[in-house]
Amino acid sequence: MADGLAFLTIAEAARLIEQKRLSPVELTTALIRRAEALDPQLNAYLLPTADQALDQARQAEQEIIAGGYRGPMHGIPFRAEGYL
Repeated sequence: MADGLAFLTIAEAARLIEQKRLSPVELTTALIRRAEALDPQLNAYLLPTADQALDQARQAEQEIIAGGYRGPMHGIPFRAEGYL
């Protein structure tokens, strides 16, 4: 399933995270790998922030595990500026 994670819709990923069938860290890692694989051809990222994204995913995962799920975007990696 790891290869397919980068192709989930946000709604699909959110549902899996809420059901604790998908880890925010697992999703973020898959998306980072996909971005790293494609960026040499696309040159789409000015400032990749993979470490920050993984830190935030770990924090979201701990909150969700502890029962602090905050809604559909909790655990979904995104940056308002458009960077990963």
